[in-house]
Amino acid sequence: MSKPSWFDCSNQIEELSDQHLAARLHPVLGDTVNLHRIRCLWLLSFVQDVGTFRTNSPEIYSHGTSQFPAIKEALGLLKLHLRQNETGSIRQDPCTESEFTRLACLFFICILLQQSTSDSGAATDLSGPSHYDTELVSYFNTFLDSSRPQWHGSIDNLYTTLFCTFDASGRTGLNMEYIRNMTGVMASMTRGVRYGVERCLLNILCRTESNGFDAFNEEWTPDSLLSQIPPQ
Repeated sequence: MSKPSWFDCSNQIEELSDQHLAARLHPVLGDTVNLHRIRCLWLLSFVQDVGTFRTNSPEIYSHGTSQFPAIKEALGLLKLHLRQNETGSIRQDPCTESEFTRLACLFFICILLQQSTSDSGAATDLSGPSHYDTELVSYFNTFLDSSRPQWHGSIDNLYTTLFCTFDASGRTGLNMEYIRNMTGVMASMTRGVRYGVERCLLNILCRTESNGFDAFNEEWTPDSLLSQIPPQ
C-alpha cells in the first residue's frame, strides 16, 4: 500500500484479486485459507477508508452530487439496480455478473472523486477535509452528460461507457485494471458485506441538499457496516 487509501490507484491489489496463485510462488497468498483471511483484513482497512473518504469529502457529504447532475443520475441508476436486485436475495449468494458490473461502476466513480481530492493537494495527507478539483469532476460530469444516450437506463452500458469510452489518461490518474481488481476482491466477500459497502458509499454520494439520506431508509455508515460484518 503506497498511498493511505485503497481509493488510490497507485496501490497494489492484484495479488489479492488473483484466485490462482501457486503456493510455491507465494506461500502465504497461494493458500486459499490465508488468502481469505488477508482479504478480510483488507476489508476492515477498506471500510475505514470509506470513513476517510467521507471525512475528506465535505462538499459531497453535505450536498451529495447535486452540483453534478449527470454523476447524480449515474449513481441513481446504480442505486435503483441495487434496490431491484436486493429483494429476495440470499446473503451467501456468489457475486453475479450484474452485481460485479454495478460494483465496478460505483468504485470507478468513488476513485475518480478521491483522485480529484488528491489532485487538489491532499495526495498524501488524508488527515482532514480537503476541497475538490472541481475541474476534474466537472470534466467527468460533462462526459457523462454528453454520453447519456449510450448509458442511460443500463448498468451494462454505463460500465462500457466508463471503462471503454472515458479517457482515463493524463490527469485523471485512473487505472482501469486496478478498479477491476478491487471489484474482484470485494466480489469474493459475502453478499451481505458487498451490499453493505454499496449502501455506505451510495449514502455518502446520494445525500440530498437538505442533508438527508436519499439512498436508503436507514443511515448506513462505516461504523454501522463494521458492526454488521459477519465472520468471513
